[in-house]
Amino acid sequence: NLTEISVTFNEPVSGLDASDLLVNGIPATGLSGAGFNYTFSFPQPPYGTVSISWAANHGIQDLEVPPNDFETFWPNHVWTYNLVDRTPPVVTTQDPVAGSLVTNLTQITVTFSEAVGGVDASDLLINGHPATAVNGSYASYTFSFPQQNATFVQVTWAATHGIHDLSSASNMFDATTPGNTWSYATLDNIAPTMVSVFPPPSVM
Repeated sequence: NLTEISVTFNEPVSGLDASDLLVNGIPATGLSGAGFNYTFSFPQPPYGTVSISWAANHGIQDLEVPPNDFETFWPNHVWTYNLVDRTPPVVTTQDPVAGSLVTNLTQITVTFSEAVGGVDASDLLINGHPATAVNGSYASYTFSFPQQNATFVQVTWAATHGIHDLSSASNMFDATTPGNTWSYATLDNIAPTMVSVFPPPSVM
């Protein structure tokens, strides 16, 4: 996370504004502190290299008479961070909507909070049975499966799924996070059929 930067000067300074500090060229939005120490706040920038610099028209000066301006071009007055994505993807929406009453349920479209990879049909479990096909890309995937002979459908994920985000240090999708599993109520409109008979037919 990177939403604040604290800066300590070698002597008391004045004339600071939040907009004096640039994060990837964008002015900071908040400032607190006095004397030597100041803290700038700002929205978290995108993951990757984050460059910190200063506005050319800043008013930062020391308290001497006459005052000396803060020099922004000195090598130690600009720097960078490597902001690493440590947030795993989560399910943001489902179609049909989780908890709804559905009929003829043979497809579910799942949208993740970010682009993911490693998605296989068998990763999604419908009442414990893996889906049979999946189509999609980026953050949205549609899973297909046979209609269930049930009035309650629980949607979970295989323990061995390989779903992960696309950050440099990839974060695995955590199926145990609240909201990543859900259920539906459905109408059982599949006719009953025999699965066994005893004694077996044609037994002498």
